[in-house]
Amino acid sequence: MNCKQLYSNILKQPFDNTRYTVWTLFLLLVLIWGSSFILIKNGLEGYTAWQAATIRLVSASSVMFFLAIRDIQKVPPQKILFILLVGTLSMLFPAYLFSIAETNINSAMAGILNALTPLFTGVFAISFWGQNLSKKQWLGLGIGFFSTSFLLLFNTDARFTFNEYALLIILATACYGLNINIVKNYLSDIDPLHVTTIAVSFAGVMGLIFLFANGYEDYITVNKSQFYPLLSLIILGVIHTALAQLMQNRLIQKSSVAFVSSTTYLIPVVAVLIGLLVGEQLVFLHYIGMGGIIFSVWIIKE
Repeated sequence: MNCKQLYSNILKQPFDNTRYTVWTLFLLLVLIWGSSFILIKNGLEGYTAWQAATIRLVSASSVMFFLAIRDIQKVPPQKILFILLVGTLSMLFPAYLFSIAETNINSAMAGILNALTPLFTGVFAISFWGQNLSKKQWLGLGIGFFSTSFLLLFNTDARFTFNEYALLIILATACYGLNINIVKNYLSDIDPLHVTTIAVSFAGVMGLIFLFANGYEDYITVNKSQFYPLLSLIILGVIHTALAQLMQNRLIQKSSVAFVSSTTYLIPVVAVLIGLLVGEQLVFLHYIGMGGIIFSVWIIKE
């Protein structure tokens, strides 16, 4: 069933509590994930990239840790390593990669590049799991990666230049893509809630290790100028990371994975709108790149 049929089926349902809940969760996830990139930017105003990512991870883990202690007992031991890998690929590495990248690129561009995740999901499915793609989907991959060049090779003055920091976000989306395939192929029989609580908690524990290894004094001493950046990072960890994962699992239960994945189309739009509201700049070529990436995702998902 493609996305168009999914939307049609959901719209045909009576407007009861289930349908209301589905659309409420869907819109909340789009707004939450679309605004994540500006929160990273805000956090970087008071902390280094490494500090910001660590605060985000530890904040998210604080919500999930006790649930993880309960849930880890319900997971077969042979699956634990895969869940820890999920925590590394979906949380740990991307948190630091996004923070470092946004020291040199704006949040709107970060949101656009994040939409590359479905493309990398397809690339890894082909490379390691032998999935076959149609000619149309191959075309989608080509369009997506070509469109990415408009974001990599042109700065906010429309000058031709290579933006190496954008590569960090591309690497983060590759981590997301690999993670999705691991979950699909090795953890599909495990309760998604158990996977989420354990993975998020593991990433937070690794963040704590980094915190103590590099001196925790900078984290517990907060001056006046750091209050808003710290609040942004805590919100990013607790709501935009931990609670959003729980909302996503709830939405999947009430709809489908395909329906939830359609947030991919709207998250860049929200990120760009927020970026423009706070004065960030994009040039026409960047909008072409965004349009091409979203169009390529639509082709691949059809």
